[in-house]
Amino acid sequence: ERKVMSIIVRDEKNNILLYTKGADTVILSKLHKDNNKQIIEENLKYTTNYSKQGYRTLSVGMKLLSENEYRNFSVLYNEACM
Repeated sequence: ERKVMSIIVRDEKNNILLYTKGADTVILSKLHKDNNKQIIEENLKYTTNYSKQGYRTLSVGMKLLSENEYRNFSVLYNEACM
């Protein structure tokens, strides 16, 4: 079962951005290893607290894609759609 949804957009500066939303545990597991560990720990603290209170939690991540990464994805995506 997939626990995330993603979109790719091109902004007004022609940057290609991948936005992903989903279960906090899944999003946090996909974060780059160089991300600030303090922010990650604080995020976990808040989402755990909200979950204990009965709230559903989601996290959002963003990645800047290169033209080459987007082209590679686009080829695979178009092949899968056939």
